Amino acid sequence: MRRLPIGVLQSHDWKTARAPLSRIMKTIHVWPQEVEIADGFIMRGALVEDEKPFTLWFRTPVEHADLLCDRAESFVAGVLLLAMMRGANLRIHAPVSPSFLRNVEEVQAIWSCWHSDFQVISIEADSESESIVQAPARAISMFSGGVDSCFTVWRHTQNQCGRRALPLQTSIMVHGSEIDLERPEMFERALQRSKNMLSEVNVNLVPLATNFRYAMPYHYVSRWFGTMLAASLLFFQESHTTGLIPASFSYHGLVLPYASTPLNDPLFSTSRFAIEHDGAIGSRATKMRAILDWPAVLQNLRVCNEAEYSDINCGRCEKCVRNILTLRIVGVENPPCFPNTLSDADIEQIEMKSTDLEAMSRVVKAAKAAGIEASWVATVEKSIRRNRLHACWEPTRQRVRQSAPEPLKRALRSVRGRS
Repeated sequence: MRRLPIGVLQSHDWKTARAPLSRIMKTIHVWPQEVEIADGFIMRGALVEDEKPFTLWFRTPVEHADLLCDRAESFVAGVLLLAMMRGANLRIHAPVSPSFLRNVEEVQAIWSCWHSDFQVISIEADSESESIVQAPARAISMFSGGVDSCFTVWRHTQNQCGRRALPLQTSIMVHGSEIDLERPEMFERALQRSKNMLSEVNVNLVPLATNFRYAMPYHYVSRWFGTMLAASLLFFQESHTTGLIPASFSYHGLVLPYASTPLNDPLFSTSRFAIEHDGAIGSRATKMRAILDWPAVLQNLRVCNEAEYSDINCGRCEKCVRNILTLRIVGVENPPCFPNTLSDADIEQIEMKSTDLEAMSRVVKAAKAAGIEASWVATVEKSIRRNRLHACWEPTRQRVRQSAPEPLKRALRSVRGRS
């Protein structure tokens, strides 16, 4: 196998990502590299020969080396959407599972229907073969420390999902997804919170660092993170038989198109390793109610996406507020995993994006269904109305910011401050 050094990600000009076919590469070559072990870590990488070559890598402490495999499916999953956006075929210079290649053809069908940015491409490997390793029957799941991943771990370890319960023994927590690679101390604190929870249910936690998010162009959450989760799980395909991706949305609130769904997640499976989209049966309140029986959760639950608080919880962003209010619905006031109490005045001031508005509306609906008449319910509704009005006027404000004289801009900012 061709060996090239694993280096840091080189800079990219993603303005060329949607260039006409006549101007872009016809084939992206992917060269999996030999394993590197240094400073207590084991690293697997692949050189991606795009217009500006870069190395896509994954790294974990060497103590977990026996769980990893040296197959190339992870890198195919990792660069698939990039190649589709580039309109470039993929050539993988390593053996790849034929069942996996068959499945990802359907992944392409889904994404090409969802968005015109993505074109159907061909994928060729130096050879095609299934893994000959027969793993014992056991499962591995992605784990962030949030509600969705806690629900997946709890329902399987406590046999609360009937015949679908799996022998879940391992979880993966990714550094470089929600917490920046340049903040290792923050990741270590978040990792410890997750270990505190998982130790109570005898699940081993594997930290896995990757530069995936930095290698991919814009729209990471809505488009790319699902393939990162699948790529991460596929590194463990010879030590486990099933990989679980916790569901972000329930079946009655399914969001399409989206990076991780019951449609596309299972299509990254091979004939020997099944990837499942898990836990979409439960609403946020249902999941919260279930994991309250897990003692360590209220101390260690981590939901915040604010950059400076990703290892704890800020208690003030939309996502933190939404989870605090959901906990109130299921009977928990002032949970210790959030640093401060939440007043109605705090709720009224939260900023919501368009997708947040729908999620927060579901909180109000759940509160009313539970017969809750507290003042915060009306305050949330008021905040939703304010944010919807703000969203409606945003295109106009953008045009004003570009063309209006400075005195008018100051006046508009003043009006906004009083609203």
